[in-house]
Amino acid sequence: MGLITIPQNHTALVTRFGKYSRTLRGGLCFTIPGFEKIHTVPEWGQVANKNGRFIELSEQQMNTGPRSVVTSDNVQVKADAMISWRILDPVKAVFDVDVLPNALRETALNALRSEVGKIDLDSLFKARQRLSQSISAVLLETATRWGIQIDRVEIQQLELEDDTAKMMQKEAEAERHRRATATKALGDAERTQIVAKAEAEATRMKARAAREASILEADGRAKATMMAAVAEREFLSSLAEIVGKEQASQILIAEKMIEGYKRMSEGAANKVFIPNSFRSMLLESGGTGGEDGIA
Repeated sequence: MGLITIPQNHTALVTRFGKYSRTLRGGLCFTIPGFEKIHTVPEWGQVANKNGRFIELSEQQMNTGPRSVVTSDNVQVKADAMISWRILDPVKAVFDVDVLPNALRETALNALRSEVGKIDLDSLFKARQRLSQSISAVLLETATRWGIQIDRVEIQQLELEDDTAKMMQKEAEAERHRRATATKALGDAERTQIVAKAEAEATRMKARAAREASILEADGRAKATMMAAVAEREFLSSLAEIVGKEQASQILIAEKMIEGYKRMSEGAANKVFIPNSFRSMLLESGGTGGEDGIA
């Protein structure tokens, strides 16, 4: 009898004459020398096995490595994913698929390319969670056939290719410049509008002040005229009591004429010709005058 010790949470697949026979679990087990042997998977490397012969059942972490993928708007992006998985059926994992780790990695990358190809660049960096869920859903059917379980898929890297990054940087700079120009133009327009409104308001205020001043001036003149008329009426009434109504009127007219000639003669170069009837007017009003002539 051939004795063999299998580590905990590992299994070993026994073949008899090259055909699968049975599965050995953790602990001390035996095989029939010459008839049975432990099936090895050296092509798996160090993934999900120990020494190439004990299949590991605990959770595994696999990184797909960065690969170039293309978005729906034809932008190249480097992307990779981390896959958490475990073997549920060692027989299917070993015999139903050729080199399980490689097949799982390539299937995940194909799913990643397919899902990224459905998204444009602007939405890609916001869709990590949705991408992870979509890739997990794509891997689910294949994982069942291979006897494994996909626990989760996480997008590790999403980076623009160098040429694409430079192009995007130029586009971003152009967009920032455009926004800055638009903001400046908007600010200039608002400033011009504010200045125009202020000037218009100042003009309206000046016009309102001038109108109010004119109204006040006209009101003052009207009041002054009214007061002068009242004073003149009272003066005429008082004078009429002394010299009579008709004589008082003539005196008042003569006074007006004298006042008018006085205003006309205020300028040094002005000459005023007094008519011949002026003396008789003064005599009739009770005033005194000199000879007719030029004053």
